[in-house]
Amino acid sequence: MKKTLILLSLILGLFSSYSFAWGGCYQDPIREVNYMAKITTAANVRDRPCMAWTNVISVAYLWETVQVTADNDGWIKIKRSNGVEGRVGTWLTSKTNQTPPKAPVNTDSLYNTTPKDTTYYPSKEDEVFLDRIYGKIDEISNKYPDKLESMLTAISKLKKIYINKARLYYILEQIENYLIEKIDIIELENIFDI
Repeated sequence: MKKTLILLSLILGLFSSYSFAWGGCYQDPIREVNYMAKITTAANVRDRPCMAWTNVISVAYLWETVQVTADNDGWIKIKRSNGVEGRVGTWLTSKTNQTPPKAPVNTDSLYNTTPKDTTYYPSKEDEVFLDRIYGKIDEISNKYPDKLESMLTAISKLKKIYINKARLYYILEQIENYLIEKIDIIELENIFDI
């Protein structure tokens, strides 16, 4: 009985120290908001909404006006005039009557056609995955050669959507190149009746 109580108290102690260590951070859902606030006490701007195990990325100065974009669990996400975004405690700010700036509307296109960085160095798993895809494309081209054009169109559309996801963009680009090569081979075979 005594061993059971000791074991139980150890387990409870571990659980209570775990929740205490995190201080209840990250437990409430994040709510998107949009208003302006003044910093009432100079505040460390943190990368996450918690005091424990977070990095200070900037300092918001006394009476500085900031845009508030989200809140949760006593913390708000602010955007400073210099563009720095981070978290500060709500107790360090007060809401103002100022109107927040409107987000710019992109009228150019539905998709962002300017890649951030699509440099990607494929892993062995990527090459194995692509080999499997190439095998499936070969099967489809043998049974339904007329479907390759529609597959190529779909891949091109996916590339536009995932232009800023380097790994996925790389894989789609490789599949697109393989499809183009396959279509060219089929056209040559048809021309020369091979």
